[in-house]
Amino acid sequence: MARQSFQAPLGTVRWCHLLTARKQYDETKPPAFSTELLLPSADAGTQKFIKSMEAYFIEQHGAKAKRSQYAFPWGPDKEQGDAITVVKFKQAQFTDKNTGEAKPGPRIIDSQCNPWDGAIIGNGSKLLLKFQIYAWEGAAGCGLSFQPTAAQVVEFVPYERADDADAFAPVAGGYVAAAAALFDDAEVDF
Repeated sequence: MARQSFQAPLGTVRWCHLLTARKQYDETKPPAFSTELLLPSADAGTQKFIKSMEAYFIEQHGAKAKRSQYAFPWGPDKEQGDAITVVKFKQAQFTDKNTGEAKPGPRIIDSQCNPWDGAIIGNGSKLLLKFQIYAWEGAAGCGLSFQPTAAQVVEFVPYERADDADAFAPVAGGYVAAAAALFDDAEVDF
């Protein structure tokens, strides 16, 4: 039987690693595709989504199940508090048993349903996310994990890596690296 798919409301992403899997903190685990979706807590769509996920928890585990402290992959934002609900999505990158090749991550499309061009999705981009739910149980209780399967980029903010070295100015009389000194005034023929 095919697993059920769900869709999160349109939200702002941060730490978006849906194009390539990133190494996890626990190095014994495989790399994972992941992102955080920021939703305005007071929004009716957010509240409806959270209520439906709580109902799914009860459907899977029962109303009296012992909930792990990590039972739900959402909570208030550490910086903005209760005004923003952070929903976490993560899916391990598995390897094909037959070929040994890493399986691809979530399928990503643009706002017009075209295949994504591969540009790195930066913080502040707005996405719709499709996901499947993994209901789990352990000694500390039970919970849910949200595994991303597809994403639609509605508003794109390119990833920009800040380079603090650009803030420096040359210092008169300072040290010059050997390689830089060799090519300072020399003419180079290629």
